[in-house]
Amino acid sequence: MVRFLKLMMSKVLKVKTRLFRRALGISFAAALATSGYAVEYQGKTIPAVDLHLHPGSYDSLGPLGKAFVRDRLPGFIPPFLRDFSLRAIATLTQNPYGAFVGIKSQCVEAKMTYCGLFATYARETWGLVPNSQIRGWIEDKRNLNPETGKPLFFGLASLDILDWDAEGPARLKKLEEDLSFPQFKGIKLAFIHNDVPLDDPRFDGIYELAARTGKPVYHHVGSTPLRSLKDFPDDQARDHYVSSFDPRELERAIRTFPQVHFVLGHMGFDFNKEGFTFDENVFDLAVRYPNVYLEISAFGGAAYDPDGKYKDKTFARIKESGLIPRTIYGSDGPGAPGGVQRYLDGVLASFARVGYTQEEVEQIMYTNIATLYDLK
Repeated sequence: MVRFLKLMMSKVLKVKTRLFRRALGISFAAALATSGYAVEYQGKTIPAVDLHLHPGSYDSLGPLGKAFVRDRLPGFIPPFLRDFSLRAIATLTQNPYGAFVGIKSQCVEAKMTYCGLFATYARETWGLVPNSQIRGWIEDKRNLNPETGKPLFFGLASLDILDWDAEGPARLKKLEEDLSFPQFKGIKLAFIHNDVPLDDPRFDGIYELAARTGKPVYHHVGSTPLRSLKDFPDDQARDHYVSSFDPRELERAIRTFPQVHFVLGHMGFDFNKEGFTFDENVFDLAVRYPNVYLEISAFGGAAYDPDGKYKDKTFARIKESGLIPRTIYGSDGPGAPGGVQRYLDGVLASFARVGYTQEEVEQIMYTNIATLYDLK
């Protein structure tokens, strides 16, 4: 807690109000760069969007989510104090408007132009953060980027996929209603968190809805640190679980719905180091299907890539494969005070090491996301 308080105070000192100076007759992106309100890369300021941020609270987590964050605290802290500490920390960091180190403060500190808030329907893992709550945060009068004067937050809506045979039609109808809100720019799905195979045709209605509304569909692919293969009783159960995050299981849907843009989150990364790294399959799908996009969140964090070698290898291959025009940035933050900035710093450093130009970085950090998600 002492370390957390020190971090929090450091963020208080760093958070500043910046004036927006938009030049008449130039594009919004160019105006941001001219004003200095943008991330810096090799001496140039570049507008940036963090697609992937998770708001919520400690109490909104599912049982596996709570166990995961409890285990990250030192073992000598008693259980009752763990819950108290985590509830207090999440109230600050996972709340979009938490004091000093909330998501808005972290996005402003990192000089983000826009930030995406993800709805979550994962009862056992990350819990429930419904579309209505995301919409409430977006409609809040505090949702203004202090530099641009425009809303900072937009949203990706989701839906509960459990009990689908009975509840699916009603949930699809409700999702369509939710997507009529202009600031819901896409659909976010995480079949892995519900142990549902990605190739299940029962969910084609989601892609049909995406096609009608023009909304991209974000899928979590690759494992999750919240649940490992050893948690399942036999090979059949393990194989079923792997089918919920193996990107190859999405190929039928990608091929069947060419008008839908599929965003493959986390690049199929093996967060548990279990031998199921699916980056090869992600690259294969992206090369063969022009409606596939890559999202580079989470795997580049210090916990998974402390020396930056995995980022370097991945970003070099993206460049070599000609996939920069279909690669988009996200952090999967905030996680902790300063998490949005730390992930950004690590990614930009890796871009520099593998020789990305300023124009290529601007494509990934801003242009591709702004185009795909209709950010104006």
